[in-house]
This record gives sequence, C-alpha cells and structure tokens, in this order.
Amino acid sequence: MVDLARHLGYVFIGSSANSIDLEVNGKKERVELLKIFEFDSTRKRMSIVIRQMGVIKVFIKGADNIIKARLNKNSS
Repeated sequence: MVDLARHLGYVFIGSSANSIDLEVNGKKERVELLKIFEFDSTRKRMSIVIRQMGVIKVFIKGADNIIKARLNKNSS
C-alpha cells in the first residue's frame, strides 16, 4: 500500500501531535490532525479525522466485514 501511494504521488514526510506533513505530486502539504480513534478489538477498525484545505475528512481502515457492514444505509 505504501509503494502504491508513493507511485501515485503521495509521500509521508512526518507528523506532530496536531499535523501530518505530506508531499503530494511534488508539493509539500500540511493537514491538520483533529482526532485519531485507535484500533481496538471491539471496533475492529481505526479512524482518523483531518482538516485538509478547510475540508474535514474521515479515513477508516479495518476488517472488510466490519467496514462493509457500516456502509449499509440501515446499519446503526
């Protein structure tokens, strides 16, 4: 996954307690780190909330079956 990200122009440079530094297609970019929800065995996923160019985004990684279940409109 890291090799694919680099191939597509996304390179992780570093991070601090409240930001992440990236290189995106050759341009340095800093995104604000708002919250990290660490992985745990109950949730079976990890989430990160960032603000990038004024837009708040949530990225989630986890077990396929857990993520797919959350994509159902009727799930709670």
